[in-house]
Amino acid sequence: MNADNDELVHQLLHIAQQQIGIVYSAVFGHIVDYFPDTHTVTVLLVGFANESGFCPVTGQIPLGTPWSGNGWGMQVAPQGGATQLQPSLGEPCVVLVLDRESFQTAVGAMLFGGFGRTPDPALQNGEMIMKHSQGSLLKFHNSGELEVTLSAPQAPLNISVNGDASIAASGKINLGSPGGALQALLNATAATLFNGHTHTTPNGTSSPPLQQMGSSEETQVVLAE
Repeated sequence: MNADNDELVHQLLHIAQQQIGIVYSAVFGHIVDYFPDTHTVTVLLVGFANESGFCPVTGQIPLGTPWSGNGWGMQVAPQGGATQLQPSLGEPCVVLVLDRESFQTAVGAMLFGGFGRTPDPALQNGEMIMKHSQGSLLKFHNSGELEVTLSAPQAPLNISVNGDASIAASGKINLGSPGGALQALLNATAATLFNGHTHTTPNGTSSPPLQQMGSSEETQVVLAE
């Protein structure tokens, strides 16, 4: 948004404050656009619609995050999409007025209320969930379980490790991949070893077993203990 629009928003808020005698510390709005390089948004301020129903739109203002650093932290990208005719297409949010003189603002939080439902309506106290609009999720349960779900068909899970990778479990580790490369590799290796193996006998080396491993004997689930 340009400087003229920023000034328009500032003037509207200033006039409203003078007329009704209220000094705002926060205003409600819906997100229009998101800019990932600066983690900023533009916001449609629905609380300041004029007689014609027109709502002012802010310039790019910072979007809050619970974790930030220089090139690292948590970055959640809103979908945005609020319009004059349909403000609720963009995420509802709270715009904080940090400095009333210069009207320095930032989006302190996004809200779920405008969309009717949360990612997990049955989420228990103390639990946390991060869920994508396509359904993939990361959920921390009170039981200590960490749930990772990839919802899209054929969605890959990419994990990059520069050093060693270790998985330690006190119970079983189940790797289910019917028809996948890991399962095919293990089945092929097992069949090769079994079908060609021999034994040392008093009369020399035995022949490979007459009973050969085929597809009916191969595993459908990879299980490691």
